[in-house]
This record gives sequence, structure tokens and C-alpha cells, in this order.
Amino acid sequence: MLRGSIIWPGGLRGDDRGTSVVELGLLLPLLTMLIVNIVDLSMGVSRRFEIHQAVHRTMELAAAANGFPIDAETGEYDYSALKVHAAAAAGVEEGDVDLRWWLECDGVEQDEYYMQCPEGDPSARYLQVRVEAAYTPVFSISAAGLLGDQITMSAESAVRIE
Repeated sequence: MLRGSIIWPGGLRGDDRGTSVVELGLLLPLLTMLIVNIVDLSMGVSRRFEIHQAVHRTMELAAAANGFPIDAETGEYDYSALKVHAAAAAGVEEGDVDLRWWLECDGVEQDEYYMQCPEGDPSARYLQVRVEAAYTPVFSISAAGLLGDQITMSAESAVRIE
């Protein structure tokens, strides 16, 4: 018999053709999972960046106070339109946006925003926007028990407006 033929004992032992395919077959699921997780992580980071950017743009708009109507009773700016702007910029519902404004007299937060501080007390008015959004990963790892199906992301910022 010819040496190296299939019938010759040990003829397949020295043949290493196809070993790369076997190694690739073992590593391909791990490499695929790694790539999918990297893409998923980058999409999540991008979404988080969008939310933070929307909050900061809203704060810039509030600091500029351009185009906001003035309340006839108080003579102050009406910042309620910021909630609509923040929701649109972040791509969320208005219910996911919290808008809070407060007055501090001598460093103490007051119950009433439009009141005047006592004479001589330093006053400061602040405005805060908080946006909350849910991110659903493409590759769910909830089967491993690490995370749920959705990840809640939030961003908040405050600015002194007076």
C-alpha cells in the first residue's frame, strides 16, 4: 500500500489540513458575541450621549432666556416650554422630563419661586432639567441574570438663571 493513503495506518495522523477550520469553528461564536456586545455597548453610549447633549442644550436655552413668554402675573419668564424642548431633543415623552425651578435666599431654598428675598439677603434662582430614558440592548444578557431587558439612563443639569 502507498504511504499516506487512508488505508495505511497512521496516514491521517500526519495530515493537518483543515485544522484552521476547526479552530475557527470553535472561536467564531466567541468572536461574534464579542463584536455584537461591542456594537451594543457603543449604541448604548451613543444614546446616553444624546440624552446628556439634549439636557445641556436645554440648559443653554434656559440661560439665554430668549423667546420665552413673560408671565403677566409675576413678570418672570415662563420656562414650561423647556420641558417640550428637552423631550423633543432627547427623543422621549414629556412625562420623562422633570423641570424644577427654585429660589434660594441666603443659601436657603424657598417654597415660593416668584417671591422676593428679604432686604439684604443674597438671592439666586435656579432651573433644573432631568431626562430619563430607557435603552433596550440589541443583545439581551438578561438570561445571564446580569441586567433586565431595559437599561434606564438619565441626565440632569441645573443652571443659575438669576
